[in-house]
Amino acid sequence: MKLSIFRSLCLLFAIFTVSSGALSQRPNFNRARTYDVQHYAISVSFDHKKRTVFGDTTVELKPLADSFRIAVLDARDLKFESVTLADRSEQLTYRTSPGKITVTLDRDYMKDEAIKIRFKYSATPKKGIYFIDENSSDHKIEHSAQIWTQGQPEEAHHWFPSFDFPSDKATSETRIRVPVDMTVIGNGELVGGEVHDDGTKTIHHMMGTPHPTYLISFVVGKYVKKEEQYNGISLAYYMYPGTEYMIEKAYGRTRDMLRIHEELTGIEYPFAKYDQTIVAKFSFGGMENITATTMADTEIFAAEAAQRGWSNKAAFELHQATERLYHCVLLVCTFYTPHVHNIGFLRTQAERIDPRLTYVWPRDTKRDRARFEKLKEAYVKARYSKHYRISKEELEWLGSQVEELGRVVHEVCSQRIEELARGARAA
Repeated sequence: MKLSIFRSLCLLFAIFTVSSGALSQRPNFNRARTYDVQHYAISVSFDHKKRTVFGDTTVELKPLADSFRIAVLDARDLKFESVTLADRSEQLTYRTSPGKITVTLDRDYMKDEAIKIRFKYSATPKKGIYFIDENSSDHKIEHSAQIWTQGQPEEAHHWFPSFDFPSDKATSETRIRVPVDMTVIGNGELVGGEVHDDGTKTIHHMMGTPHPTYLISFVVGKYVKKEEQYNGISLAYYMYPGTEYMIEKAYGRTRDMLRIHEELTGIEYPFAKYDQTIVAKFSFGGMENITATTMADTEIFAAEAAQRGWSNKAAFELHQATERLYHCVLLVCTFYTPHVHNIGFLRTQAERIDPRLTYVWPRDTKRDRARFEKLKEAYVKARYSKHYRISKEELEWLGSQVEELGRVVHEVCSQRIEELARGARAA
């Protein structure tokens, strides 16, 4: 089922490539820019109890035109201690407004002249960075305290000043200061670390390929790491201590997935490493940041959910897989999908597009109809209702139907993409 879903979701990306020649006009969604950011140098430390970030970020930028003196950056609820040029101590004039900081430079700068602005600040972000408390049950720690980021689509400016929009790409480096017993997973190359006398350490990562701000990420927590290689690429998997047995189940086919992606796209994986890390209370199934993917632990542990008594979590994950498959077929076939989680509604819309989808879910017996209804309810009730119950037999049946749904969605989407490809070639 995992491979079928993976292939189906790949089709969702492919549609935009194949159909680009058939679209005569597209609106311009880019934000206007007066400068081009070259590099972000971000240093942060934390007060976990107070959910506070202490930042020291230098933004290197170049004007896009002469006589550049005013720089406006995105910065949501950051409390600035100082704003200076990186090589000077004199304060620059600045003012803040909702979501912005406007900096007046010391003089007019010419086009392409490098400017480095240093910001010292603190924040208690509502987005962008998330503080997770340690969780334990039956006197056993399930996971340590965690701090992790989620930047998509435009949440990076909640923890560092930036041009927080995908059209602007820059290199980056992070220096993350944490207790010595914590692991830090970041973007790009691990270039150094320093242990301090106060029981903390600073971990330094460098990402030398330009990228949007929303892909800048880190995870802090206590982890066990397993590492392997694929064509010289370091593949690292970070799991909670005591859950190492799940690495093979969850990540054992990573090498195959990279190989399949390279074969399908004709493009080799371009970076020296790929990290995959689980976190608690992640709001999505996962987020593919640059060189590092952050994943919801519920997604990873779903494979053994029934065996560990996590049947409700397994039902929720099956609901999510079903929802994503229907979104996939609607987007590929109609270029639109409604932003709803009601898989009954999504099923109706999808089955109107192609009758092959109708036969995935048997409707002849009351029992079969009730099983789908239980899957539909899982989005809310499996997480929040004390009365939601689902059996191992029901989970196994639903799992086989979701797998069949993945197969049919792959078939339908493949044919639709081929039709679009023929139309694009004929245009």
